[in-house]
Amino acid sequence: MAGYRERLWQPGFRDIGTRRPLPRSFYYRAFIPDPIAKLDIAFSLEVIASMLQAQQAVVDLQQRSAISGIDAVATPLLRAEGVGSSWIEGLRVSHRRLAEMIFDPQKRDELARSVVGNVRAMEEAVEISSHNRTFRVEDILDMHRTLLVATRDKRIAGQLREEQVWIGGRGASPADAEFVPPPEDEVPRLLEDLAAFVNRTELPPVAQAAIAHAQFEIIHPFADGNGRIGRCLIHVILKRRGSVTNFVPPVSVVLATSPKAYIGGLTGYRLGRIADWCAMFAGAVGAACRRASLLADSFLAAESRWHVQAGRPRKGSAASKILAGMPAHPILDVNAAMDIYGVSNSGARQALNALEEAAVMKNLSVSRYKRAWAATEVFDLLNRFEQELGIPEDPQESPDLRRRRAPRSA
Repeated sequence: MAGYRERLWQPGFRDIGTRRPLPRSFYYRAFIPDPIAKLDIAFSLEVIASMLQAQQAVVDLQQRSAISGIDAVATPLLRAEGVGSSWIEGLRVSHRRLAEMIFDPQKRDELARSVVGNVRAMEEAVEISSHNRTFRVEDILDMHRTLLVATRDKRIAGQLREEQVWIGGRGASPADAEFVPPPEDEVPRLLEDLAAFVNRTELPPVAQAAIAHAQFEIIHPFADGNGRIGRCLIHVILKRRGSVTNFVPPVSVVLATSPKAYIGGLTGYRLGRIADWCAMFAGAVGAACRRASLLADSFLAAESRWHVQAGRPRKGSAASKILAGMPAHPILDVNAAMDIYGVSNSGARQALNALEEAAVMKNLSVSRYKRAWAATEVFDLLNRFEQELGIPEDPQESPDLRRRRAPRSA
């Protein structure tokens, strides 16, 4: 049964010798959740209906690729999911800043670098699930390593926490924390149990993703990055269960628009209201799929307009290939175009110059000696997609380290 362990909090060495009053020792309670590897839960017909609707929405979204042939939209959808997941943690960048960092990894923009790490972790979650094998705790560690390896927190990348953490409060101690996750010595056992749950195949996929995500957030196995990896786990399950074949539903983008409801749902799960959490999560999945389908429509219309605007380049030409791939590769230089599309140096250069002349792409200042081109309408479409859901714009396009804070997930 779920319960608490009473633990003694004592002031650390760094508290001694300061001018601040020395903190007193006190006892606090750390929550230990029930195992879920063999969880058996009965859902009401209403909740089952909501999960079936969400599952059908995921299937419908995947069919867009076969019907419309716009595979390139899969990449911006996955990046939108990474951006949305980062926003929940207070890490906000525009899609342009994200694309610039992906194009030039040496760019000095630590905030964008952190969000790129989240996108890479999402990509790894999908890749891990593409293989028909048992999901392991090591896979969780690999995703976390990918998330943080290129950031200032790389020293803890892929490392389980070795001390108690807590959520909320003033931060100095768990005295007034909103929630205290399990003690560090419980984490390995709970993660093994979670991995066993992920490997189950008889549960409704949407319910399995919802429960696994909430359980992971309770375990809180890392010193940082728990929310982002927990949302990667959603896509691990949807992909493993065959729900997602191409288009990742941007669930995090929808969850980011209602942080209080999201955190409330996770809290409800912890208190035993599992069915309510699954129903709320199913609603977010359905909304994400519907919005993603509308975004795909926007890109389809834009691609047709770009083709006409560029003078209808012949099929198979460098310009035609670049146009079709712009949602996935909105920033290019000659070398990138050559590598991605398998075209010659002269073909890539001529196509990019022609697309600039047609005002489909704009010249991007990279350096004194290097030219690049950006499809700025791609960023406009993605930013509009998020703003229509209620996510505000990036406070500024120029790289800096300021953060617009959002409520943190449990």
